[in-house]
Amino acid sequence: EEPKNNEEKSSDSEQPQKKKEKPAAGFTALVIDDDPTSLELIKGLLIDAGFAVIEAQDGKDAWLKLKPGTKPNIVICDVMMPEMDGFRFFKELQQNDEVKHIPVLIVSARKNMEDSFLALGVDGFFPKPIDAEKLLEEAIKLAHRKPPEAEAAEGEEKKKAAAPKEEEKEV
Repeated sequence: EEPKNNEEKSSDSEQPQKKKEKPAAGFTALVIDDDPTSLELIKGLLIDAGFAVIEAQDGKDAWLKLKPGTKPNIVICDVMMPEMDGFRFFKELQQNDEVKHIPVLIVSARKNMEDSFLALGVDGFFPKPIDAEKLLEEAIKLAHRKPPEAEAAEGEEKKKAAAPKEEEKEV
């Protein structure tokens, strides 16, 4: 009977491992917030899901960390920050062809700014205090989204794959 108990124990220990799946493994998030408490909360949430996290204190600091070759899959950015606020950071990000495709989620205590940011083209707006579960769900979904150039390349490959079939029909 002892082996059965060990088997039961091993099956019990397997279930927590399933809960610890890392849906964001292999993805990187840039988190920009001047409030250490918010930064640590968001960072911890993302790391637990499997994200690698680059942290920045404000928009200026974030630009320093976006050196060539460092392209996060998602940016989570506060609005009210010193040096460069989230509004200016987002506008500059959109003007840079190398990084403008990166999805951006805005987190802010200023709920009245949601419409303005959504009109500018951010991918989501989360009022503080944030709903951690919803933020994480959206971050994972956006991180898995392919950049426009990858979607375009896939579209071309599908056209090429379909082209011989169309030619065969014509013959």
